[in-house]
Amino acid sequence: CGYEPQCIHSKKQTHYHCLQCGFAVLGLSQMTSHKYKHQEANLGPSTSATN
Repeated sequence: CGYEPQCIHSKKQTHYHCLQCGFAVLGLSQMTSHKYKHQEANLGPSTSATN
């Protein structure tokens, strides 16, 4: 993995790194969830009106 030596999963488990921030996940389903966190951060607070 290209995130050595700080990656705790290197040479131990199959894992994936986020290309935007380097966060490591152990499965692609976790990566999908992580991706939504980036999307929410880029959108900012909800724009729906609550009256």
